[in-house]
Amino acid sequence: MGGDIPVNEVDRQLFRVCILVQLRSGNTAQFWESSWLEGRAPRDIAPRLYKLAWRKKLKVREQLENQSWVAFVMSSVEEMTKFIVLWDKVQGAGCASQ
Repeated sequence: MGGDIPVNEVDRQLFRVCILVQLRSGNTAQFWESSWLEGRAPRDIAPRLYKLAWRKKLKVREQLENQSWVAFVMSSVEEMTKFIVLWDKVQGAGCASQ
């Protein structure tokens, strides 16, 4: 027996809600996937922005170094509003060694 356990998006979201990531250097936690912003993952705070994001698998440090996480095109007021909320949270968090 063996093989992969089937996991869907609801399972992943439940896992993210249950796990709090403490950010240190930002070298291991994934920016969009890890629950490092007030116990929430950026993809759950702003799901439409997550869909627009180009490089989803980068680590927190990689995304924050040059603000590369903002590299997407917003086309609605809702997306811009979510961006501002997420920007504010990200600016308040940062990495411990910055």
